[in-house]
Amino acid sequence: MLLINNCCQNTRMNITISSESKNEYRLITSIGSLSDIDDLLKHTHLTCKEIIIHDEKKILINALETKFPLSLYPYFELVNHYTTAFPFEVRRLRVACVVLKDYEQASKFWENLCATKGFIFSAFTSLQDAHKWLTV
Repeated sequence: MLLINNCCQNTRMNITISSESKNEYRLITSIGSLSDIDDLLKHTHLTCKEIIIHDEKKILINALETKFPLSLYPYFELVNHYTTAFPFEVRRLRVACVVLKDYEQASKFWENLCATKGFIFSAFTSLQDAHKWLTV
């Protein structure tokens, strides 16, 4: 079982997280708006709660209805947070995150940072491509 350190208790973030089991992975849907690193951290911890509750190893995050910061700096801080707040077992998860094309540059930056830290996290702008990547 994964245990995640708490963070970011006071945030103005407006986000909804829901999840459902699919045949080969857990689908987590995110709807709302994230404006800064505090919001990104809280979003991450809410998502991780779903992963912990359901104990699945393959995760598809549908964030097509989520607004993200466009600046690249918060993603650097976010990935560094993964390495300090999450147990090593998180590196065994296969996570696909689907975002709007508007966030493609930031999401690819996030993906590359994750890879350098040993995470198997990938960013997509298509649910079909993410599904295919998870189920190969």
